[in-house]
Amino acid sequence: ENLGMDDRKRPAEMALYLSVVREGGFHVQVDDGSGWVFRLPHRSQDKCGLLPSIKKITSVLTEAGDDVLVPVTAIFDALAVPPYGVRDGLRPIILALYLATHHQSVALYEDGTYLHSVGGEEFLRLMKEPQAFHLQHCAIEGVREEVFRKLLDLLEYRPRDPDAADLLDLVRPLALFIARDVPDYARRTNNLPAQTVAVRRALLESREPVRLVFTQLPEACGLGAIGTKGGKQSAEPKELAARLKRAMHAIRNAYPNLLTRIGDAL
Repeated sequence: ENLGMDDRKRPAEMALYLSVVREGGFHVQVDDGSGWVFRLPHRSQDKCGLLPSIKKITSVLTEAGDDVLVPVTAIFDALAVPPYGVRDGLRPIILALYLATHHQSVALYEDGTYLHSVGGEEFLRLMKEPQAFHLQHCAIEGVREEVFRKLLDLLEYRPRDPDAADLLDLVRPLALFIARDVPDYARRTNNLPAQTVAVRRALLESREPVRLVFTQLPEACGLGAIGTKGGKQSAEPKELAARLKRAMHAIRNAYPNLLTRIGDAL
């Protein structure tokens, strides 16, 4: 976000970027020269020796379990002990690199609320109050990956990057729908089918994208939650998408239907 910073105004930040991010091989130019991307370097290119710390963060998150919120302080504590021994000033940098290279599988929360985007202001707060932030491993794999991709297709939501679709490609249009695309009446009325009201409640009240997509919406649609393993698949993607589309259609038409009833009554 801050690659265009003035070198003379922000020498410390630029030095950190050049010595850790660029030199460490985490920020590289794409082969066709069209831009820059964050990615994990090959072990032979890990000049700063940060890959073990990156892998440690993954192990802390996965050991806690899928969908569990892990305090950032626990991440920092794990990086501080041997054999890592990461110092205080470097831990937020490593965390930022982790989020940049694992954005498809990790979510960041502040005071229990999911952050749709993470920039400089968020990290300034994180450095001052790390206890207010949590990480969550969003396992979109196995059954979940199959359901996720089918939902994107069936709901006709186009991912920003077809080769690397992430949870936001599904959650963002759902959030915009309930927050912006329908009038206030549609967000409040109970003159709707019970299943539609349950879907609306999930869309309005959810603070965790993973739980929203794989637990709350399927259950609101009268189906079972979707786990990460093979085994029983309670929510069939086609049926889930059909029920979700019906509920969203009912929410969208709640206000026009009200006007029609008023007109008929008059």
